[in-house]
Amino acid sequence: MNPRRSGSSPPTATAWSVEVGVAEAIAAEELGDIEEACQLAAEVLRHDPFNREAQRIVRDVDPPPCELRRLAVLFCDLVGSTSMSATRDPVAYGRTLERYHRRCADIIESHGGTVTRRLGDGVLALFGHPVPFGDDTRRAVRAGLALVERFSDSRVPDGANGTAAEEEQLHVRVAVHHGALHLDLVDSEIYGFVPNLAARLQEAAGTDSLVVSDSVIDLVGRFFESTAHEPVILKGIESPVSFHVVTAELPPSAQADRWATTFVGRSDELSEALERLDIGPNSPERDGSGSGGSTALLVHGSIGIGRTRFMAEVLRAARSHGQAVRWLVCSAVDSTTPFGVVAHLLHVDPIVSIAPSASGRLFDLEADLDRLGLDRSETLALLAPLLGIEPGEGYEPAGVDITKLHDRMLDAVRRWISALARHLGDPGSPGLLIGVDDLHLADPSSLQLLSSLANLPVAGVKLLATARTGEKVIEGRGVASLELGPLSAVEAQAMLLELGPTIDDATAASILGRCDGNPWFLEEMVEQAAGVDADGDAPTPFDPPSGTTTVPTTLYEPLLKRIYSPDVDVGMVQAAAVIGTSFTTSTLGHLVRRSPDRLARGLNALVKEGIIRPVGNDTYRFAHELLRDVAYEMQPEDERRDAHRLVADVLSQVLSAGGTASWARVAQHLHSAGDAGRAVQAYERAADVARSRGALDQGRDHLSDAIDLVGTSNGEAGGPLNEASLRLKRAFLNVATGGNADPRARADYEECSRLAQSDETSPQYVETLVALWGYHAARGDMERAASLLDEIDASGLTDDPLSRAENDAGRGLVDFLSGRFEAADARFRSAAAGFDAVGDVTAPTSRWQFPNDPAVWMHTWRGVTRWQLGDVDGFRRHVSAARRRAEVLPFPHGPFSLCQALYVESWIRAELGDVAESIALADEVATVSARHGFDFWSLAADTARATALSRDQLNRTAPDHETILEHIGAFTRAEVVATLGDTRVFLPSTLTLRSTQHLELGDPETCFSLLDSAEKVAHETGCEFYLAEIERHRGRARWACGYGDAAGVLARALMTSQRQGAVVFELRALTDLERAGALGPAEAGRLADLRADPGCVTAAGPILPASVGA
Repeated sequence: MNPRRSGSSPPTATAWSVEVGVAEAIAAEELGDIEEACQLAAEVLRHDPFNREAQRIVRDVDPPPCELRRLAVLFCDLVGSTSMSATRDPVAYGRTLERYHRRCADIIESHGGTVTRRLGDGVLALFGHPVPFGDDTRRAVRAGLALVERFSDSRVPDGANGTAAEEEQLHVRVAVHHGALHLDLVDSEIYGFVPNLAARLQEAAGTDSLVVSDSVIDLVGRFFESTAHEPVILKGIESPVSFHVVTAELPPSAQADRWATTFVGRSDELSEALERLDIGPNSPERDGSGSGGSTALLVHGSIGIGRTRFMAEVLRAARSHGQAVRWLVCSAVDSTTPFGVVAHLLHVDPIVSIAPSASGRLFDLEADLDRLGLDRSETLALLAPLLGIEPGEGYEPAGVDITKLHDRMLDAVRRWISALARHLGDPGSPGLLIGVDDLHLADPSSLQLLSSLANLPVAGVKLLATARTGEKVIEGRGVASLELGPLSAVEAQAMLLELGPTIDDATAASILGRCDGNPWFLEEMVEQAAGVDADGDAPTPFDPPSGTTTVPTTLYEPLLKRIYSPDVDVGMVQAAAVIGTSFTTSTLGHLVRRSPDRLARGLNALVKEGIIRPVGNDTYRFAHELLRDVAYEMQPEDERRDAHRLVADVLSQVLSAGGTASWARVAQHLHSAGDAGRAVQAYERAADVARSRGALDQGRDHLSDAIDLVGTSNGEAGGPLNEASLRLKRAFLNVATGGNADPRARADYEECSRLAQSDETSPQYVETLVALWGYHAARGDMERAASLLDEIDASGLTDDPLSRAENDAGRGLVDFLSGRFEAADARFRSAAAGFDAVGDVTAPTSRWQFPNDPAVWMHTWRGVTRWQLGDVDGFRRHVSAARRRAEVLPFPHGPFSLCQALYVESWIRAELGDVAESIALADEVATVSARHGFDFWSLAADTARATALSRDQLNRTAPDHETILEHIGAFTRAEVVATLGDTRVFLPSTLTLRSTQHLELGDPETCFSLLDSAEKVAHETGCEFYLAEIERHRGRARWACGYGDAAGVLARALMTSQRQGAVVFELRALTDLERAGALGPAEAGRLADLRADPGCVTAAGPILPASVGA
């Protein structure tokens, strides 16, 4: 290792650098700001791991700065070193190991790796730290092959003299593994299973061979020749480990042109490229001068945007039109190898051999020069070195001055390309198209050659190259440029459907949202979703950090390279990643201890490197979601938790000050921080906000997050009653939109019943019982509703005036629906007095437990009770009070309560015969429910309208049967409404009205069946308030059909009405008995008394004609 130390001169650059970072860290330390000094020193160590000043500053920090990284680890072991140490003089043995280690370090560092540990005869090296190159695992495998080749071909001196006679052969075993590990930034040490497995895996290698793990093959296996081996047991590792022996790197031509999908989109760009390069049936014919279009086309694009795939499509089109194609791919190794890309060009030509031996390559090169008509004496000595053929293999070196040799080699390659183009076709033929991928990785000599081909054309030769956006490679008048942007939404959707046709809609939407139109990102994420190259089912950054994020392995290294660009403050990127996809400068400034100037410079650098982009109002957004995921994943779990907690605190302060922020984001950050208790509270507040804005689905989602968190927090976020409270709130929203039959609401209420038993002394226990009462009362389960009221009273926790008023109102409703009208009236009077004593409360008295406000339904049902007792004025007075109360309540209590009040009033108006007003009320229910998304009440409005219209028809002397049939269809849907809403309270009334319709249509069988169903529902639910009417209509129908027991059935209806105190129903029954001629003296006197009361007569409404006494 070669420790590096930054200079101590004062910084002058405006961008971030190691020197700037060290100076600022020291300045912060001198000012006593140890936290800022440590943050800045850690940033220095990310880029310069051996900086002594930075190491000194953070040496005693607890915990020490570190990162979680996915890195390639190489382990090289010297074979036979133990026996060597036993038979050698210690000095001689030590010198042998020193030379061995130096050679290992030279090879590893030349491939971009860093030796982090020397373990006697073992060498442990990292690839991807401190400088990620974007292809680090591939570099590690290349380094392994180079180590094997170097030691299998070389000898080291044995002894002090180092004579040739005393040289001996050294042998090695090399292994490469890739995975997640802990990286200590202070000493650049690594910990975890990955280095241990790499060290053990080399034991499976043969002498002078390289083995790699499955993870390495999955990542870069397509670039190398390898052989898979059966799993073996390694020392200290319980499960068998499979491995692969790598023998060679594949040539670029064997790596390219492997596409699993069709070409998607890019039609305009493809047309432009073909036109620029004169590809196609209508292109200008060549005249031997290389004219027509552009000589070279340079395609730019960001990482993963599809440059290589685009080039492949252009080359395919060229081949289809008879053009010869040569395609080569540049790599990072080429950038440091003179003529590296040119050598690839020679190899790619099928005439030039890639025989393993130098003599074989020389033989093939000679044959190639003869075939192309080139003079060996002028060309061989200039081209042979590019193929790794030394002069000693059978040719004399070029007799050229060393200062002229470079230019002579370039000229020789140009002549070879020209000869190749002539060989491939006659003048006028399409000629030769050379494709060079990733030109930004080419060496300067090769760039010089390719630039000359573009600006000093060779007849019949065109050049197509790709490079990353912003990279200046070749320029000039002969070079045209083309920029590839992201796929459109339609194109990305088409590509996803082809790659993953079975992926579900939610996953597809997530992938499309995260890939930002980047084809490579999309492809890798689809493969991961399908189970290929997956690192596990990992959470998103806003989930509790319990594993890695969802960055596909193949994307990790190139994304990491961008984050670790030289001018980038990596710690700033990591902090921004914790905040979210978008963030403000202010919030970021609270997380990172940077001066305002340093913060501004850091953000500018992130924008310049394409990591973030400004979106206005001092706000930035990550350029790609996956960049954020990589930065987030790099942070240790405890640091992520602390950062999330700090972000939550900052956002909470913004909200407390009246600023713009989101309680949902606060909750998510607290959730990820592991602060379950505060997270649940924040989720509840987020649900409150969503509910107040009418976003019921969003509010439900927030409550679901809170409930899930309570269930997994081991009591940190509250006990069973807290969970019950949250479930009641969620059930409230489900009932508000889907009615009582919503299966989600039913499941929550059932679970609340169980949870409520955990602590019967808590106020939450009563809240739970109250909510359950509302649920069962709305369903029409009177027995359960009554027992819940008894439990509420028995708790001893409802002695305050408001609770007593609500309890009286609840018992009044149960009494009414059960058919105890006088008792209901008394209860409602008591409840009204209680509400009056409390005062004019404009907030909902039971805010969350159920969406129907107690005071509203108390007034509503008190009005219905007064109607049944013959007091029409009282009915109108109380339903008006209900409307006034509902109209001042917030959403959803106000609108939901209003819908029920209007629906009930519409029903009674139809009973009164006021059809126009009944329909107007039904229309108002429809308007309110549509405005607020109350699906249940929208269906109920249709039922109310049909009820009014049906009664209007049946009250006529000659009802229209076609219209009645239409109304029957509406009532059939009404039964669906009742089932959907699990609200069977009104079902007996609806079924009774339907029976009358069928009787009018001459279908008595269906009539009696419907009456049986109505009576059954009334008895099953306990909702017997309409029982007298069911019996009355049965008697009317039996009279109309000529049955002799009709009068007895009507008499039973009368008895029921009198027992229940149902004055209106009593008057109706007496009237029908009178028409049937079955009225006794006592009944006649009672009928006279009732008819003497105008209010009672009005309340009874029109008595349906034509069935009794016709």
